[in-house]
Order: sequence, then structure tokens, then C-alpha cells
Amino acid sequence: PPCPPPRGHPPPPLQKGLSEIQWGADGHSQWARCKLCSYTPGTPSGLGVHVPAGGKLPVGVSSRLASSPYAPRFMTQRATFLAPSEAKYEEYDEASTLCGSGKRVVSSPAFVVAVYDVVNVHHLMAELLLPLFRTIVSTYGTFRDDAVIFLEVGHPEQAPRLQRLLREAALGDSALGLLFRLTRRPVGSAATLERGVQIIASGENTGALDNSLCFRDLHLGFDFRNSSSMPGLRTKFLDVASPEGMEVVRWQHMLREHLLSLAPRVKAGAKEKDEALTEGDKEWNEAAQITSWSPPQPVGVLFVKRLQTRKFKNFVELKGIARDMAKDATTRTVATYNNTFSTINAAIASEETSTLRESTNNAESTINANNTTPMMFPPDWKGWTNEVVMERLAFTQQVEQLHKATVLVAILGQGAVNAAFMKPGSSLVLVVPPNMDEEKFVFANIAMASGVHVFLVECEHSASYEGMPADEKAKLLDKAKNQKDVLVDPIRFKATLHLAIMVASACDFQSCELLPEARVHLWPEAEHHWKSVEKQIAAEKEQANAAKKAREERKAHTELKEAVEKAKARLAELEGKMLAIELAKTDEGNVTGKQETQHEEL
Repeated sequence: PPCPPPRGHPPPPLQKGLSEIQWGADGHSQWARCKLCSYTPGTPSGLGVHVPAGGKLPVGVSSRLASSPYAPRFMTQRATFLAPSEAKYEEYDEASTLCGSGKRVVSSPAFVVAVYDVVNVHHLMAELLLPLFRTIVSTYGTFRDDAVIFLEVGHPEQAPRLQRLLREAALGDSALGLLFRLTRRPVGSAATLERGVQIIASGENTGALDNSLCFRDLHLGFDFRNSSSMPGLRTKFLDVASPEGMEVVRWQHMLREHLLSLAPRVKAGAKEKDEALTEGDKEWNEAAQITSWSPPQPVGVLFVKRLQTRKFKNFVELKGIARDMAKDATTRTVATYNNTFSTINAAIASEETSTLRESTNNAESTINANNTTPMMFPPDWKGWTNEVVMERLAFTQQVEQLHKATVLVAILGQGAVNAAFMKPGSSLVLVVPPNMDEEKFVFANIAMASGVHVFLVECEHSASYEGMPADEKAKLLDKAKNQKDVLVDPIRFKATLHLAIMVASACDFQSCELLPEARVHLWPEAEHHWKSVEKQIAAEKEQANAAKKAREERKAHTELKEAVEKAKARLAELEGKMLAIELAKTDEGNVTGKQETQHEEL
């Protein structure tokens, strides 16, 4: 991307010409782009469009060039950018006094956008990072990181706080810091435009500038089309198979890959931890090298807890269900894909006289000949359940936790947006509080656009908004948003979580050329799945009972047989003793008869 010239190099040539303006709207927001335009602080519109002498503004330009979707909530005027009522009948010339003889020129792409809440991850991702990234790439054909960004917040008093948050984000590790992975320029408040932005060459005097600024490429507002927050997706689920859905998914994945590719992947101390392997880990590594197989991540269920907003009322019960599910999944996996560590060692020991390669080949042949699955699980491979408060973690730690999780459990809100950083193919169990059904589409669509399956756990007693007056609907929605604790039906949660784990693990032990398309799984599907699971569990229990009964019968038969053998041996022993006694008596009688005959002879 074009960069400012290094110190000592000549500046780029100054430009001159006529303005070029483009604009658009989607019923949800408006946006505009003005090339070779000037900006005068303190004027009603501020924007100067340069046209030929005697010319007019472009035909069809609306009274509002750009407008934020949240403009009615803003207490400032910069959420809506008015079109100039009059054009500047002079050529745009950066060498003129209007542009400070080239000293008040913003040569990089500039964006002036209104944001509702940069602290909220949902608003940050859906309404700033994604449209900014999409606009840069689609406008310039590739990503460039030299954009100058001015953010407008809803209240004048929030501008200093925004500047403080931006400074902290530039130095720290927070979600807002993702913005600095889209630009290497300083990010400022749009209020600075009213005071005159100081864009001065190095070494020049940095005094206050209250005059006009000249922009070579100025963007006002954002185009939210082809994003998960586009207007048409606020009342329906995203169809990832449709052309529109495929485009949304494409942009979401491009942004994700760009942001995460710049994130630090190895924490300090990770190398030392890898070197400090236990004996069991070393043995497993040797076996893994022989089998040429590495196990997938174990089932991990991560609950997102919040400090201030809605919380799980029966969290202990839900976590217990998740813990049992993860444990059962581990047991079934290890039982299905047999641990062949002892078989491998025996095969290797039998081939000690061969070369290492021959030994390995013979070991694998022995395993295959015995119809044993050549898979080896590490000693610590087991499912887990955990809860996390995102506000207490640095952003890289949040991403690390989300990347390890198989299933994310979150209540509708900011916590559910974290699914955008999970591995594609993972699952999001989205708990929808009562009377907030219309809010589920936004969060579900963000997850699906990131390749994450969505499983809804909805309240049975939610009111229907269909045909409800707008004021009554707004009151009901505000009341629902202020509800602090959410009671989740444990039966529905158990069935939904089991389906979520099964879907997320679908490609762990079988070859999938492509991951299954992410979609929304509703309660009827989870209910039907759980009924079949219950039947399977009942059949397994019956089979287990029958097997147990057969084992007990075999054991009883074996014990009886052993008892009979012992009795026979005892009987043979007794019979031998009796025979010995009889023989002894016979011998004694013979001796007595001889003595009597001798006596008679005497």
C-alpha cells in the first residue's frame, strides 16, 4: 500500500482536478464516497464538492450523504452527514491555500463513521470492523493498512473517553485493539475534525490548524450489505447456501483470517512447557509417530458468564449436565477407537532385531492383522467443562479459550458474538431469554457466517410480537432486556447440548472433504434426536444388563464347575485314604493269623 515518504525523500506530487462523488443506501443506512473533496470545520455541511465554474452538484444526490443506523439515538449531528447545499466552483488543487499549499492534505483513504458502542464486541465486529474491512478490500482490490479513521460516538462527552479507550487499545490487548490490525494510522474521534486535524509533514510546526482539510479519498458512513448485520438478516436466519449467504460467509471468513493471522499464537513459556513432557506424554508421542495419527481436540464445553448482564439462574445444574456429557463423550470415544499402546509396544518388542523402519512397518502390520484401530490417545485426553468471564481476560486469552472449545454456551447478547472466533464446525448453544425472540437472528447469523452451528434453547412462554403495537412491543422488549437471571429448562438443554456435541464432532474420526454447512438447529430436531438417543441408551442398558446377566451366569457356571472339580478331587482323596485303611487292616489280619499258627506249633 502507498505509504508516506520516508524522512528525507521528496513528498508525492500534489493533485488537482474535479470532485467525484458516489452514494448509496439500503433502507438501513446511507454511505458516500468523495474523491478530491475538501472539508471546512464549522460549516453546516462541512464537505466541499468541487465542480466546474457554473456547474452543479451531481444529479440525484440526496439531502443526506450518509447516516448511521443508530442516528436517531445520537445526540450529535455527525451521525448524519448532510450533503452540501452549494458546490465549490473551483478546481480542487492541493497546492492552493485551501489545502495549505499541500500541508493540509490527507492522502490516505479516510473514513468518518458513526459507531454506537465500540466496547461491545457485537457492535465492534458487525458495525465497524467487518464493514471497514469489506469497504477497503472491495474499493481498492486488496487490503491496505494506511486508512485514517475518525469515529463518531453518540454523545459529545463520550469523545474524550473514546480517545482514552483508543490509546489503551493501541498499547494493550483488548477487543478494540482489533481495529489497529486494520490500520497502522492513529485512530481519532470525529470531534477532532471540528478542531482541524493535524496532518503535517515531519519537522513542521504542529500548531493548531483551523482551516480546511483536503481529502483525496473520503468515505462517509458504511455499506452494510453482504455482512451478517445487513438489514434483511435482522428478521430471518442466514441461508449460507444462497448466493447472498455465500457472500456474507466469504467476507466474514476473510476478516477472521486477517485478524487472527496477526494475533500472537504462542504465549510466553509455551516452549518451556512443551519441553517439560512427562514420561506418559513421551511414550504417547512415540506411539503417535508410529501410527501417523494425531487425535482431535477432546470435547470441551465453555460457558460464557457475564459480570453485569443476564446470567444463568441454574448454572450449577447446567454445568453438571455438561460435565456428564463431556465425560460420556470421552468414554465412548476411547471405547470405540481402542487404545492400542500396549499392542504397539508388544509389536515393537517382538521386532527388536530388525531395523527401526522394518520394526515400524511390522508393528503396523501386526496391528492391522489383529483388526485393531491404530489410534493412540494421550494420557490427558479427556473432555472438559469450564466457565469464563470474558471481561477478565485479555483478548488473546479469549481467542485461545474459544479456539479450544467444541461447544460454546451463551445467553443472547454480547457473549454469543464470541462464536465468531471459534473453529469452523464448532457449535453455539444460544439461550434465548423470554420475549427476546426477535434478537436471536443477529447473533445466530454472526455465528453461522463464521462456520459455527447454532442450537437454540428458547423459552416456551415467550410472547409473540406478531400483530403487537410498536409501543407495547418496545416496552416488552425493554423489560426482557433488563431481566438479569435466566432459568434454562434442563431437559431441553440436555437434549440440545448432546446434539451440539455430536454435530461438532462429526468430522473428528472420519474424513470430511468439506465441513457440514453451518445452520440453525431448532428444538424439534433436538427433541427428535434426544428421543433416538434415549432409545439407544435404553437398548444399550438392556444389552448391558443382558451381557451382565450372561457374565454372571458364566461366572456361576464356572464357579459350579470348579466346585465340582474340587469335590471330585476331595472325593478321590478320601477314597484313597479309605483304601489305605482297608489295606492296612488286611495286612494286620494276615500278621495276626501267622502268629496264631506259630503258637499252636509251639
